[in-house]
Amino acid sequence: MFDLIESSDSIDQDDPKAEKIDLKGEIKFESIEFAYPSKKDHKILKDFTCTFEIGKTTALVGPSGAGKSSIVQLI
Repeated sequence: MFDLIESSDSIDQDDPKAEKIDLKGEIKFESIEFAYPSKKDHKILKDFTCTFEIGKTTALVGPSGAGKSSIVQLI
């Protein structure tokens, strides 16, 4: 894990040929409820609220089945 954290990006942001994209804003979930169509009675997310700010790193932690992967898929 530490090798991954300490590794450098393979993307050269200073490459003059790289397309520059000016990102603004945030991704915000407010009181989200989510269930997969095959299990409509079993909600994966219940009243989930979170703001993913641009330029910030956000960690999603929790036990198996808590909805971490579902949140990433919804984004």
